Amino acid sequence: CIALITLNTRALYETLYDSFHHASFTVAALIFAKGLESLDFINLIVNGCNAVNMGAVAVTVVFSTVVLFCSAMMGSGNAAFFAFGPMIPVIAARFGITNIAAMILPVQLLASMGRGISPISAVAVAICGQTGTNTTDLVKRTLIPVLSTALVIIVLNFILNW
Repeated sequence: CIALITLNTRALYETLYDSFHHASFTVAALIFAKGLESLDFINLIVNGCNAVNMGAVAVTVVFSTVVLFCSAMMGSGNAAFFAFGPMIPVIAARFGITNIAAMILPVQLLASMGRGISPISAVAVAICGQTGTNTTDLVKRTLIPVLSTALVIIVLNFILNW
């Protein structure tokens, strides 16, 4: 009976760990995004886009690319999107973008794709651990397909949504 309780308790804590370590990534990403915001990084991007008279399409491309690389640094697409997603309507309003979905869609898709080029994502660590390869070798193999797919997503978004 005690062995069964111990086994169930262990399963409970393993399940809790599997659930909450994703939440910790999201919290860390929110702190990262707030840090970038407090350093005026987001305003720097927005003001830089204003300074060179970029339109809505270019701003969306720039912001999607920033989120893609932040997602690759964090190893989590959800964390990057939940951290930067709330800023999108504000940025869209500053550039007069009325179709917010046209801006948020490529940001969300590229945030998810950032995991594919992240050497610290859980799937990369797990696969490389099982196969005995290096995560940077995996990233080298996935970098070109992910970036080319990101380009296709951005182009199709503007063909279909603008």
